[in-house]
Amino acid sequence: MGKVFTIYVFVIYLIYIRPNVSQFTSEYEGYSEICEKATNENESCVYCMKDHKRKSSKYVYKHIVRMFFEKHTLNNNKIALIEHQCGEPQNYMTYGNFFKKVLSFSNSLNTYEGSNIPEKIYNEEMNNGKFKLLGIYGSNSINWLVADLGAMLSGVTTLVMHSKFSMDVIVDILNETKLEWLCLDLDLVECLMARRNELPHLKNLIILDTVAKQGMINSNNEKEKKKSNLKSNGQVNNINNKKGSDLSKNLEDIRLSPIEYDKDKLEKFNALKEKFHNCEKRLILFDDMTKTKSTNFNIINEDPDFVTSIVYTSGTSGKPKGVMLSNKNLFNQLYSLYNHSVRESYSFEYHLSYLPISHVLERTFAYSIILFGGTLNIWSKDLNYFSKDIFNSKDFIMGGVP
Repeated sequence: MGKVFTIYVFVIYLIYIRPNVSQFTSEYEGYSEICEKATNENESCVYCMKDHKRKSSKYVYKHIVRMFFEKHTLNNNKIALIEHQCGEPQNYMTYGNFFKKVLSFSNSLNTYEGSNIPEKIYNEEMNNGKFKLLGIYGSNSINWLVADLGAMLSGVTTLVMHSKFSMDVIVDILNETKLEWLCLDLDLVECLMARRNELPHLKNLIILDTVAKQGMINSNNEKEKKKSNLKSNGQVNNINNKKGSDLSKNLEDIRLSPIEYDKDKLEKFNALKEKFHNCEKRLILFDDMTKTKSTNFNIINEDPDFVTSIVYTSGTSGKPKGVMLSNKNLFNQLYSLYNHSVRESYSFEYHLSYLPISHVLERTFAYSIILFGGTLNIWSKDLNYFSKDIFNSKDFIMGGVP
């Protein structure tokens, strides 16, 4: 009887007591405490899954774009992002060129044709009711991320919409917010412009697709490396002939051919521009927004409570609603994942971005990979090639939803 009782007590200890004790030790297996004490007295407690390894740590806010620029230099030749097409890696961008492009886009938002995005007054408590809004309505892409970070630098609030929203929903959102500037995919332009008479406020449409891109890339041997004169203009580079498993992490291992233009996209853009040239809505290539080089790193609004993004929900329970995210919200999401013990258990060297980046989960994943210095692979946007995307991306960790 004594042995049975001893075993019973031991089981109870393992199930109930040990997880509670772990919060006072360096172990982090237990998750009994889910209430994290607020940093400031005037804040409510934050309920979250506790990472006991950092139980006593206090988060010190820092703007996430500043974190990125402290981590990476403009001369960083490591591959940061790869866009896949039809199951094969097609276009890539290094960290240095990515952040150069962010600076250029931010500069254009501040100075485009002698003006910038106008500030409007809304009946909102946050930001004292004052917002400069840039809409982002498109699927996962390098330029989506460039637009997002560039807006953060410029103190512009991004208005993020899922690329699968119906056009009725998009029209309602654009009118509700009186949006003037919108980034969107080229394939979405014609459908939106068909409703142009219902959009009195919309004035400028920035096409997220990259029209100017680098040509073919070939592997170099050591002899060729010495002869190569590698130059990069901040453009997206094409890697048609390289499998994911053969793709080098660094620019030094590849050779770039002259910049080419995607003729099909350029022709489609010019046709749309001609078709709608009299409707007082201007179409602008993203490449034109980033052609002026800038090295001026200046975050216009680092206030932790500044609303830096408004994310429209999927509308599962009704009409999509705009959820306001502050600078500090994004910092807490990013820093919590980046410093969580899960990152020590799984490699963040590669990640396949397939969930909608317009949702906070994938956005946080993407920025965690960038902060870590890994490679973010953007899927082909076609489920028929999804397995090939996974294989070629060499993905170590994937996010998912129920």
